[in-house]
Amino acid sequence: MYLLLAEQLMFLAHKGDGDNFYAQEAIEVCNRFKQKYPQAKENDLVDKWLLKIKDLQAKRLLDM
Repeated sequence: MYLLLAEQLMFLAHKGDGDNFYAQEAIEVCNRFKQKYPQAKENDLVDKWLLKIKDLQAKRLLDM
């Protein structure tokens, strides 16, 4: 459930959420997943998602 929610929030963030709400929520959901399931094999994927969403945030800050 966490992974599906994070993926959908990332999709919405990439479309442009204006106030960074979806990106922040995606980060929080990914971090919660990693805390709840520290040994999950999906953590590599979650780490990649975190990097992508943080890159998106950084790009938007630079474009301001």
